[in-house]
Amino acid sequence: MLMELVSLFSRVPTPAATLPTGLEQVLIPYGQGQIPVLIRRNKRSRRMTLRIDRAKRAVVLTIPASLPRARAESFIRKETAWICERFDELPGPVPITPGAVIPIRGKSHHIVSTGQSRGRVAVRVRGGENDLLVPGDPRHLERRVLDFLKGEARADFQKAVSRHAAELGVAPSAIRIRDQKTRWGSCSSNGTLSFSWRLVLAPPEILDYLAAHEVSHLLEMNHSAQFWAHCRRQAPQTDQARAWLREHGEELHMIGQQRVDGL
Repeated sequence: MLMELVSLFSRVPTPAATLPTGLEQVLIPYGQGQIPVLIRRNKRSRRMTLRIDRAKRAVVLTIPASLPRARAESFIRKETAWICERFDELPGPVPITPGAVIPIRGKSHHIVSTGQSRGRVAVRVRGGENDLLVPGDPRHLERRVLDFLKGEARADFQKAVSRHAAELGVAPSAIRIRDQKTRWGSCSSNGTLSFSWRLVLAPPEILDYLAAHEVSHLLEMNHSAQFWAHCRRQAPQTDQARAWLREHGEELHMIGQQRVDGL
């Protein structure tokens, strides 16, 4: 299998406009698609470092600035089997369709298209099972589910932020719900807190930690010891929540994905 992968290995030209400045790209075969390997040159690097970017489903190879590209390509060939094994372990996409199962506040919910022409998306608990009832045209089911989840996320964050802000004696200027790819939350210099709606999919204590984290930035716009003291005082589960996100965060990003580009 490895020899087949190596023989198929090829460099595929990519328009410069599609890659950030300073990056090069190599594609290696994976199943019916390809895995992008981004080559990043770093003046401070003394050796090659390979890592999997789980959120972007890509591979990043950091190399010394003066290292010949041929050396980088040779290294990638040697690590092709390892890269493919790591990708086999990544969670797959979970399209939002009738019959799909998605988590809401950490509990599994079956998506049910009710066929009713009117009504709101609602949760039904029956016999220990949780259903997410979605009325309306099935063609609009995905949009209606996403709108529902974003609304629930906003309500949960408003409640959590209000509680933590009151206890710390601060007040955010606004709360925004987004689909952030690289960060679960952020705090701007003007006091605007932004959160990923996907956190409503996680257990409630995870969302609560993120709310405490960003509210704490209203006191400390850094990650100093004092900042973490504020955060842990508000959310004693901080360390466990961070570990949970490292282990399961990519699963949240797969909700609503129809397919994985290139794979």
